[in-house]
Amino acid sequence: MAAYNFTELSKYDGGFASAHYYSTVHKGYIITARFGGGMAMFKIEGGQLVLKNEYTGREIYNVSSDEEYVYAASWTDGVMVFSINEGTGAATLEAERDTEAGVFFHAISYMVGSTKYIIAANENGGLRAYQKVGSSINLIDTDTDMNTAVWIFTKGAGEVIHVGWSAGAGGINAYTFNGSAFSLVKKWDGWATTNVCQAINGDDNYIYYANNTGGFYILSWDGANYTIEKSYDPGRTMYVTARGSLVYAANQADGFEIYSYLPPDLSVLITESTASGNYGSILPLDDFYVIVSTSDRYLRLFGFEEIPPPEITTYEGDARLVFEKGDAFGDVNIVDRDLERDPTFETAVIISLFTNKRAENEDVLPDTSADKCGWWGDTLYDNDSDGSRLWLLRRSKGEDAPLAQAEQYCSEALAWMKDDGIASAINVTASEEDFQTLLLEIEVERPDKDPLTFKYFYNWERQLSRRAD
Repeated sequence: MAAYNFTELSKYDGGFASAHYYSTVHKGYIITARFGGGMAMFKIEGGQLVLKNEYTGREIYNVSSDEEYVYAASWTDGVMVFSINEGTGAATLEAERDTEAGVFFHAISYMVGSTKYIIAANENGGLRAYQKVGSSINLIDTDTDMNTAVWIFTKGAGEVIHVGWSAGAGGINAYTFNGSAFSLVKKWDGWATTNVCQAINGDDNYIYYANNTGGFYILSWDGANYTIEKSYDPGRTMYVTARGSLVYAANQADGFEIYSYLPPDLSVLITESTASGNYGSILPLDDFYVIVSTSDRYLRLFGFEEIPPPEITTYEGDARLVFEKGDAFGDVNIVDRDLERDPTFETAVIISLFTNKRAENEDVLPDTSADKCGWWGDTLYDNDSDGSRLWLLRRSKGEDAPLAQAEQYCSEALAWMKDDGIASAINVTASEEDFQTLLLEIEVERPDKDPLTFKYFYNWERQLSRRAD
């Protein structure tokens, strides 16, 4: 498994009276809910969190955003819509609905055709649909199938709305909304134990369910039913989200973790538990930056990256097969209590040329034994085999040396070097040295390096090979 660096780059502790909770990104700003302290607008400059502006006029528990507005949910001040000044980060309250009872946990925008709605989760009053009209937010519909709605996820306009709830054992509902009314598609609480929803998020493939009483779940949705694909229990999970194959989970007391999820395997990559206070939420900004909020009133910026494997500056190569000039056999050398290495690929060339490759069905064998030779390990790979068919030249008769056939067999045996990117070209020249003996000259052209040249004598009748230089 790859190794990773995870480093705290910046910690903002600007004397806030309340904890940082959930965050969103809007118009280049990281916008963070501060509960009793309203919300704060940050940017990352030089790898540091820099506060650009604040809004302190309302209590804000959670924020989400689209291209136009920021949507805030409050435990005491209802649902709000803000615009953000792109130049200064200043927030302007455009509309609010603070006349309804109940604790609002989450609010998002949702499109039906060309009309925008606000879908809000109220822990004491169920699921709500609103529409912003001027400075007012008008109620469109309420669904109280589960009064304790806490979090909402949808893939986009017209898609199913998934709502997590906290009553009883906890669960998740699926709804459609047509612009005037909700329709319940599925109510699901298929847990074996209590799993009170703290947050849900999702992507194109899965829904991630944070269980306030223990761990998190990765669910799939087929349009009619939920299925648990994976569960993991690192403790009370306050928030879970994902980016690509990485899953980020915040634990209330023990920090947070980043996982790799390659179904069906979930592997822990990073565990972070150095901060004091409970961990509230995680927001992966991109492939490097991760925002983490904690209840000790800090907003933290981490850098997360895979550590590249060490660069191989020298190729140690295979164990060197020593093939001295004049010898018709190979041997190995021991150097410093280890096998001598061959950085030139000659050993690979020798094995490729002078190992007997299995004959093709249409080949004419050199004797009547019906032995097609070959290596048993080739059965492990489809359409791939080692060695060459030079041994078939033993069937050649007469005084004419089989030059063209020998060049074909050598080129075929060394073609893997081009396939693997070791060589850009393989040049083979066969000439007659003496009776029944060929001189095989092999040139391996390499990308951005000098070519390598190898020369061997090969007696096709006796099947003996030796170095020629």
